[in-house]
Amino acid sequence: MDNIIIILTLSSLLVITPFLAKLLKLPLTVVEILAGASVGFFGLLHDNELFSVLAEVGFLYLMFLAGLEVNIKNLQKIPKAIVYKGYIYHISIYLLSFVFVMMFGLSLFFLVALPLISIGIVITLTKDYSKESPWLDLSLKLGVMGELISIVALTFAAGIMKHGFSTQFFWIMISLLSILLATAGLFYIFRIVFWWFPELKMWLMPYSDNKGQDLRLSFAFFFVMVAILMFLDLELALGAFVAGMLISSFFEHKKELPEKLSSFGFGFLVPLFFIHIGSTIKLDTLSLDGLWGVVLLFIFLTFAIRFISALVFTKDLGFKETTMFALSQSMPLTLVIAAASVAYDARSIDELHYTALVIASVLGVIIHSLIIKFLNTLKFQGNLFTGGSKNKRS
Repeated sequence: MDNIIIILTLSSLLVITPFLAKLLKLPLTVVEILAGASVGFFGLLHDNELFSVLAEVGFLYLMFLAGLEVNIKNLQKIPKAIVYKGYIYHISIYLLSFVFVMMFGLSLFFLVALPLISIGIVITLTKDYSKESPWLDLSLKLGVMGELISIVALTFAAGIMKHGFSTQFFWIMISLLSILLATAGLFYIFRIVFWWFPELKMWLMPYSDNKGQDLRLSFAFFFVMVAILMFLDLELALGAFVAGMLISSFFEHKKELPEKLSSFGFGFLVPLFFIHIGSTIKLDTLSLDGLWGVVLLFIFLTFAIRFISALVFTKDLGFKETTMFALSQSMPLTLVIAAASVAYDARSIDELHYTALVIASVLGVIIHSLIIKFLNTLKFQGNLFTGGSKNKRS
């Protein structure tokens, strides 16, 4: 009977949450988390093995979709000046995170959580703002770099939390380095093979077919990469992300593929992940002493670190667009939740900090989205590629 209730509850939430998001004018992911917390409070959702497995697959699929946004060939076309400033930006984020963690006496786990960058929410901003907007264009490009760094950092941290500085941990790090080198090797091998034999690309994924060959190949590559990371005992998100990245980079002729894969993910698997996260929040913990202090501090530090680091782009973007860029980078919802889940399961953080991080991630998306919307209504100047020329935009 419990399984029937869970199935009916999830089915209802999948249908209702998009309407609630439109009515409340909130990001859909936020509404799904809140809905999961609400029905979980009334006992309609609880620990269930199948639900947990589907939620895990949903998270991995979300990382796969994030990887699909990464075309390595396009990244190589980014102006060198922006790439160098991007390095400075990311290094500054980690240095400032270390400074603030020491300053506020926070747990070392925050050295991992504070710098995390995820383009999941950034991608949703493209539905409201033009991709050609300098601040959003830069956020997408540097967000890709940041997410890859974040996933590697999360893999490293997960290894420490699970195994400590043991021999097994060092073998895991060697495996991680091997995977990264193998990914770079695969990219160059595929590029050479497809250059010499372009018909092979069309054979693997034809322009049009009635057998769903493009979806079959994509899902096969997704599960193979996840299985390899599972065998090596590494963070599975890295495998999913790499799978999406390689599919995007070498089968760009299938322009409709990302939309097909995205429709399936955001229509079924991904919402299950966010609903599951919401159901793990125990509402009675909201009154715990110190919880809201952690929430507000995390939201503040997440933005402050990125804003200070982003000042390197002020001459390119102007002050207002630099602020919008920093705000868009301050919503690492999916990876913060993933990191919190890993840390909580490994008993590296307690229930208070787990709940605080989830709530801070959700509130951060709401607050930063509203500020971006407000700033977008103001007149501004500055253009990324014209060195701060005064171009008016609406």
